[in-house]
Amino acid sequence: MQIPNLQVLAPEAIILASVLILLFVLALSGKKRPMLLGGLGLLGVILAAAASIYYWGSGAPTFQGMLVADGYGMFANLLFLLAAGLSILMGLEAVRRIDLPDEVFVLILIACLGMMLLGSAVNLVAVMPK
Repeated sequence: MQIPNLQVLAPEAIILASVLILLFVLALSGKKRPMLLGGLGLLGVILAAAASIYYWGSGAPTFQGMLVADGYGMFANLLFLLAAGLSILMGLEAVRRIDLPDEVFVLILIACLGMMLLGSAVNLVAVMPK
């Protein structure tokens, strides 16, 4: 059995850790803290973008060739992270102005995580053997 190269998933792992931290802060804080949650989410996006740039072009496949850190996947990651960062910045104002729940930042990061995984996938269709 081959051990997967988990460095390929560093940006996705950072976003997942950010989601878990945001959920932990949401569970412990009783009042609305949109600036704290938005700032933590934005920090996770910036760290994931730095990891994507660091691993740019490594081309290392992992999970039996299902995910790869090639130029296309890293460009897609940066594009999705840019969209998530801008959404978080716009969400800071929306939470204050129209009273959105603080969980909007968690939802943005979870959506970004899914898009990043699809952007790094080699095949978008999984064929199940009979």
